[in-house]
Amino acid sequence: MAEQSPERGVIFDMDGVLLRTDEYHYQSWREMADELGVSFSRQTFDQRMRGVERSTALAIFLESAPGRFDDAQSRELLDEKNRRFFAILEREGIRPLDGVMALIDALRRRRVPIGVGSSSRNTRRLLQAAGLASLVEAVVDANDAPGKPSPDIFLSVAKALRRSPADCVVIEDAFDGIEAARRAGMAVVAVGDRERLGEQPNFVPTLEGIDVDWLLSLPQRRLAT
Repeated sequence: MAEQSPERGVIFDMDGVLLRTDEYHYQSWREMADELGVSFSRQTFDQRMRGVERSTALAIFLESAPGRFDDAQSRELLDEKNRRFFAILEREGIRPLDGVMALIDALRRRRVPIGVGSSSRNTRRLLQAAGLASLVEAVVDANDAPGKPSPDIFLSVAKALRRSPADCVVIEDAFDGIEAARRAGMAVVAVGDRERLGEQPNFVPTLEGIDVDWLLSLPQRRLAT
């Protein structure tokens, strides 16, 4: 028999948390930078472009561009970046990162509501392709609400899960996503590279082997009134 659900809900970011798609985003930006003569580094991507809405990412990408791009040209660049991203996806395939399926299974056994909150505009398509769409109760992305670091995406997921923000735990790999969770008044777990993320109160290098009891017992965060 499944265990009774606690009051907590768990909200995952997608790129770099559930799926390896963050690497595909970097590769597609890298290809465009080489062709356009844009000075673009892995550090710029990791520190400033992870987890942000695509128009914001483009603005950062073009800061060192040799020329100016009007609105129409910017839209063309975004379309081209998206095309390259899906070409890489088609070539490399897509599957959940290590530890994801085991964690989702453990949460579902406890009847913990699970949501996904992402600044991507391809979230539902990618979750479906990776076989995760049917395993989560709510999905909100940049098609539905302002992108991170605005808290709106996470607040919308919490509402869909019928959980208060204070009862939600967010799992993130990007600074803007971590900030969005904090603005929403949610506990947040940072997952990924320690050197990139720096000091974070609740850090795990990977979701593989994560302690579910620890995850669900993280102190609640409440916004100051």
